[in-house]
Amino acid sequence: MKKILYIHHGVGIGGAPISLLNLIKPLDRTKYHPIILFLFESPAIDLFRNAGIEVLGPVNYSDFSHTKIWWYRWYHVHHLVRALWGTYKILTEIGLWWIAKIKPDIIHLNTTSLWPWAVVARKMGIRVICHVREPLAPGYLGLRRALVRWAVGRYADDIVAICKNDARPWATLAKTQVLYNAVDCAKFMPAQVMMDKPFTIGYVGGLSKEKGVLAILQAVQLLHARGHKVRLMIAGFWPAPHSLPVRHSFSDGGSGFLQKNVSKGWQKIRDRIVPSDRYRKKVEKLVQELGEYVHIFGVVNNMHEIMRQMDVVTFPATVGHFARPIIEAGALGKPVIASDVPPLDELVEDGVTGFLIPPHDVAAWADALQSLMYDFELAHLMSLAGRENVENKFSLAQQAKKVDQIYSQ
Repeated sequence: MKKILYIHHGVGIGGAPISLLNLIKPLDRTKYHPIILFLFESPAIDLFRNAGIEVLGPVNYSDFSHTKIWWYRWYHVHHLVRALWGTYKILTEIGLWWIAKIKPDIIHLNTTSLWPWAVVARKMGIRVICHVREPLAPGYLGLRRALVRWAVGRYADDIVAICKNDARPWATLAKTQVLYNAVDCAKFMPAQVMMDKPFTIGYVGGLSKEKGVLAILQAVQLLHARGHKVRLMIAGFWPAPHSLPVRHSFSDGGSGFLQKNVSKGWQKIRDRIVPSDRYRKKVEKLVQELGEYVHIFGVVNNMHEIMRQMDVVTFPATVGHFARPIIEAGALGKPVIASDVPPLDELVEDGVTGFLIPPHDVAAWADALQSLMYDFELAHLMSLAGRENVENKFSLAQQAKKVDQIYSQ
């Protein structure tokens, strides 16, 4: 039996841990013994324990993230220092200690930001698989991008990207392959749509500039101005300290720590000079203006039940990356409207399973939403095509077969 050590970096319940869970659950336990090593305490730990998967950690040292979803900008000095210190400790001490303790046959890294573990593992003669779950960030000068690209290419024995777009930095290497994230089609089953409720637009991504929450709020506001009182459901991380209509409690994974502990004066300064805080202010203003028409659920464990209440699922990302909500929506038979950026064009067939719209064209987003509100035949055909697309390309059975091939090698 091969012992597979999965190293996971996140602190919340998002796409990365759910995708990892879907990858591990179908494994043949007579052939593989999975162990998850968490860098930090996380509510996602219970997801794995409840599935009967051994969990270790936390390590309590940061990874070196440099993706379009999260990278260290000029105002992230404290994060960068912590990441550099964590990288140093993993390379010189912590990584060696954990790997020697667990003695795995294979190490499977759940993101490129964990590359220091690959360096240590290769020196110990252990094979490494690196999962590429987000596109690399360009950065300011490209030095960190070059470092991550080189380290993953040099020390990973196999590189598994979740889409063609994310695989590009290593596309010329023979050890690179694409393995799309999968969805449990038995769990995400289509349900009959209730016709007597207001048209409900879904957005899964929380308060994220990269995932485009502001654009969808602006599109809803424009629909209201046109006389269409549609409803918007938002799921995903949402900072709680502000007076917003959060419907469910959730853990912020520690990311709200700074906001809770700085003085009000410093927070006002941040609101003016830090781009992410200025963006948050705009979003909060729109949420308050839309009032009862916006329902915020925060981080949820029952995404399939939440998404069943949506008539259409939107993903207005400003930065291209694989979007689990798109394939989950397809499995549920929901039409999808997504930004016309790679790799979303790998997930949505424009005009067939949904629409691809320029991310900042709010009027075009409103037009697409309005067309699905009244063209029931089009919405139905997209629903059927979306479900068929997921069954053909994103099923757990297909993923499990490919993962078994990789491990068997």
